[in-house]
Amino acid sequence: MIKLVLSDMDNTLIPLGQRVSPRTVEAIHAVLDAGVRFGPATGRDYVELSRLFRMHEECFMTGIFSNGKRVRLDGRYVSTTLIPHDQLVHIDQAIRGEKGMFLVCFPEETNLMNPAYGVGVSSAELAVFEARTVFNGGVVDEVPDIPFVAATIACTGGPERMARCQQIVAEAVPELRIVSPIPDWFDVMPKGMSKAASLPILLDELDITPDEVLVFGDAANDLELFGAVPNSVAVANAIPEVAEAARWHVGASAEEGVADALFEIAVAAVTGGTPDFMKEEQPVIRLIATDMDGTLLDENSQVPPETFDLVKRLREHGVVFAASSGRRYKTLRRFFEPVADQMDFVASMGTQVYADGVLLDREVFSTTALQRLYQVSSMFDCLHMAVYDEAHTYLLDDQSAYVRELDKDLPDAERVYDLPSPDVSIIKVGICCEKPEQIMDMAFVLERELSDCFTFLPSGSQWIDITPRHVSKATGLEHILRYYGIDRQDVVAFGDSMNDYAMLRYVGHPYVMDNARYGVKQIAQRVIPSNREHGAQQVMAQILAELEGERA
Repeated sequence: MIKLVLSDMDNTLIPLGQRVSPRTVEAIHAVLDAGVRFGPATGRDYVELSRLFRMHEECFMTGIFSNGKRVRLDGRYVSTTLIPHDQLVHIDQAIRGEKGMFLVCFPEETNLMNPAYGVGVSSAELAVFEARTVFNGGVVDEVPDIPFVAATIACTGGPERMARCQQIVAEAVPELRIVSPIPDWFDVMPKGMSKAASLPILLDELDITPDEVLVFGDAANDLELFGAVPNSVAVANAIPEVAEAARWHVGASAEEGVADALFEIAVAAVTGGTPDFMKEEQPVIRLIATDMDGTLLDENSQVPPETFDLVKRLREHGVVFAASSGRRYKTLRRFFEPVADQMDFVASMGTQVYADGVLLDREVFSTTALQRLYQVSSMFDCLHMAVYDEAHTYLLDDQSAYVRELDKDLPDAERVYDLPSPDVSIIKVGICCEKPEQIMDMAFVLERELSDCFTFLPSGSQWIDITPRHVSKATGLEHILRYYGIDRQDVVAFGDSMNDYAMLRYVGHPYVMDNARYGVKQIAQRVIPSNREHGAQQVMAQILAELEGERA
């Protein structure tokens, strides 16, 4: 259920240069009356919003202002971040000699009579942007020595000049970044500050989750916020990148598309239904593939009991279930003993692939390539290599050097002083990095040295999974899809870590856990509850309920 609606302003809620229409105000009131909070998520601050909303302050009692530098809830500011005065001075100095570029600063303490300040610019030049972006400005020779909550840069001359401006600011003030919400105009923000970065503050204050938030947007500065919530909505005039990133779509800002959607949200909140713009044709799901640790397994590394019944019943409806893991095949079967004969397996990061109990593919590491890997890893005293055949674990260092972590429990471990002989079929390789803070550096080094042979995938906090260059969870899943004749667009995959990345990119419906790493969350079609909350099982139950509803 949607409990909070956030909307960008310019070219989303309203066309650039216009004010909020009476009908849009009416739509906002309808949402508020239905018990759903509404607020802007915008680069604008309080006084500008007062003008744009025609003094209807009830429409922006809650929201994310000044691109995240202010967060407001029920009329009070719960967070404020100022831009340091010296950094604004440095920007002014850096762009002062550039034709068509100037800085505009917005005070923390302001009112309708206290304007923004255009620095080192003529009144005529400033007036162009005052009319275009709807603010009142005054001309000053230098940045006033008062607190500022927002700043913008006007930059005329087209894309080349805007790229030039970005370069100048990046070199002069690396602590800041600039983002363009509209042509010829940049918002100035401290690095790390954004609408999305400030969203958690609002969620914590309201005690709600990202699933309960819906966001409207149109421009590049909305993309990060779109990635933070599952319910993202692009207006019809959005740039292509935003339209592609959005889950839902509504009419253009000039056609009051957001207002139309707000009326639907209000009705749905009262009736318990779904807004029309959020209704979609349900995809045909024919296979569910899932990672194990941090995904399907709970916080105790156990399969939640309800999983087995879900696997059986989904299979009855023709949905194949496959475990995709770094764990070896026999270990995976033990996890799923009640249903192991009714499911499939992509084991050992894709080197062991089984469907209907039939071995479809088995990849073995090259002995020569492993010798190169051992030589390179031995150059670094923090790296400790482990190799596996189907039944044994071979440790190339003392057992005390290895961290038992998730699927790295090292069963049947044997200390060896050289790689096993070529007649031992190695199907899995991992490297333990005893310095967690160096794991990304070590993965980078290994990739640079051995990218012709292997792929290196950080897993957990101290392990790097290693696969032959042509093998991954995605290639293993591809064998199973070919076996059944299933299109990858009809596949849901659950994952949480970078070693799931290839699989998630491969399928039509990549669902990522709330506890997942940032990198995989960015490619998710949907972020689902964490493994502690049995999020994968919740989605499986939803898919099953839809199938059983169709049969009924």
